[in-house]
Amino acid sequence: MKGILPVSVDNGFPQKKTVVVDNVSYSVFLQRNVTEGFVTIALRRVSDGVLLSKSKLVEDGYLDVPDNATGNILFTLYCRNVSNMEVWII
Repeated sequence: MKGILPVSVDNGFPQKKTVVVDNVSYSVFLQRNVTEGFVTIALRRVSDGVLLSKSKLVEDGYLDVPDNATGNILFTLYCRNVSNMEVWII
């Protein structure tokens, strides 16, 4: 595991964070869909602003984040717990 996304449910939504993975900065934007009861996550590479992934977070689910130019997996997110926003970067 490389780390855990620094998200606090106490701060409410939406939330925007910046994380560094393998010396590259990524912007993470989280929104809660109150009507449907789920959280979405959008990830952008800060250096060029490219949207790498936009997805619904699913408890106990994995999300591979690929480089859209090469198709290589940059990192994987594992949503261990949606209620407490425990999302691991692996």
